[in-house]
Amino acid sequence: MIFFLTVFVVWLCSFGGIIYIVTKKLPQLKEVVAHQDNVTWKDVMKAWFVSLQRSSVAQNNHPEKLLHRILSKTRIFMLRSERVVGTWLERLRTRTQEKNGKKVPQKPKSFSEDYWGRLRKKKKEEK
Repeated sequence: MIFFLTVFVVWLCSFGGIIYIVTKKLPQLKEVVAHQDNVTWKDVMKAWFVSLQRSSVAQNNHPEKLLHRILSKTRIFMLRSERVVGTWLERLRTRTQEKNGKKVPQKPKSFSEDYWGRLRKKKKEEK
């Protein structure tokens, strides 16, 4: 109960903060919209690209280094997500096999010391 109350109070304060910020900035937002009558998507993208070129990240890094870093992080993210999806698929296959009543393949057991002795006994019993 105390957890629910705490979460509710935090949510209420956050929501109140958002409403406060919006009401304080609403007149300024109306002025900006009034000045920009015919703004197209292309203009917004052009302005964003210009601001990106002027940013300190773009100026301090060589474009090839920046591209290398972005691609490396993307590759790492893709490898991690591939591993997660692989484990999900494995669990799903196991659950499906259990539901269908088929024998679920077990992981191989570790090698025991008396393996060769057991094989010799089986061979003697067969003769």
